[in-house]
Amino acid sequence: MPTPKRPIPANRLRKQKPGYETLERLLRWPGLARQLTLPVYIYSGEHRAYWREGGNGYSLTIRGAGSWEIEEALKLTLHYSPEKLISFESIF
Repeated sequence: MPTPKRPIPANRLRKQKPGYETLERLLRWPGLARQLTLPVYIYSGEHRAYWREGGNGYSLTIRGAGSWEIEEALKLTLHYSPEKLISFESIF
């Protein structure tokens, strides 16, 4: 049986800037992950901060942020609810 799709808040469905995607959009449309082929930063909208390397806390700046391949980042965040506002930013 396919997993039910989680509802996406309307403001999270709009087109995203290049190199940026939300967890909710990637769960709904997995093909979007191809646009994030480089390592990514994981951003928590709930904490308004980036995940540190290894998921050990949060950093308010990119300088302290960890980086993950998109596949690994998705595995780490898949269980989070939409209220966490998880998003991914490509490292350019």
